[in-house]
Amino acid sequence: MIAYSEAIWGCTTRNAPHAITAIQVLIESLQHSKNNSLSESLDQSYTICLNLIHNNKFEIAASLLQALRKTWREAYESLY
Repeated sequence: MIAYSEAIWGCTTRNAPHAITAIQVLIESLQHSKNNSLSESLDQSYTICLNLIHNNKFEIAASLLQALRKTWREAYESLY
């Protein structure tokens, strides 16, 4: 969750290097061998965020990252 928060903060402050670094952490955390379709979908979502940031569309990237973080939080809370 920390990487999501850092990426969102980078987007809301328009700090592209910070946001990109945090998203790269998210990409590196993917375990493609365990659940290929989930990892691929997340990889695509993170790549979209990187492209949005490179095109100065920080608000859209932040919105997508917030939705992903919310989904992960809800999934975690449903398990515990």
